[in-house]
Amino acid sequence: MISEKCGVESALCEIEGCENLKFIPAPAFYPEAIQNENSTELFTEEAVGKFVDKLSEMADYVIFDLPARPDVLYKKLILRADLILTISFHTAVSIRAAEKTAIAISEMCESENKHVPEIKLIVNAFHSGGAKKGSNAGLYEILEKTKIPLIGVIPYDSEMVKQQEKGNLSDECTSPKSHFWKAINNVADRIDGRNVGLFYNINVGYSNNKLF
Repeated sequence: MISEKCGVESALCEIEGCENLKFIPAPAFYPEAIQNENSTELFTEEAVGKFVDKLSEMADYVIFDLPARPDVLYKKLILRADLILTISFHTAVSIRAAEKTAIAISEMCESENKHVPEIKLIVNAFHSGGAKKGSNAGLYEILEKTKIPLIGVIPYDSEMVKQQEKGNLSDECTSPKSHFWKAINNVADRIDGRNVGLFYNINVGYSNNKLF
């Protein structure tokens, strides 16, 4: 698509049951996928910008799921982003990694004289029982360690873990009424500017002051 060998419309995949969401698959490793083409020459700022602008004309939100490694395409897309969502598991190692990612993104944008996008944190697989007992970090501790504004907390869901290990998609794993999906909806609402609580409509079994 970026090299304009195929049109955007021909690469869009429909997702059953999600009429307002479309998906564009991408290879995990670009050197193998683009064969003899040099990724630096292919993923120029102009080409990537044209690609993003085209998608932006077609959708209200364009979401790029980027790998942890800062390859050429990663860097070009970061420089075009309005919002960065960093995902951290409920562990000290993952929390530190999220902070380092946010710092690296800010430094990269500043070095390129580009606007630094908003950077928000989502805590995934949050163990409410562990936070209450002190065996896992509480949310205040996470915020203190990362200095990244918190936009969402996704509770740990054992059924989700089992189903994902089998290769099932998230919408196939749990009920729309589950705590997992309520938390996802809260994140979406907050991204969209609605003022909802982190645990709005979610019963995690403990009062919020125990979790913080």
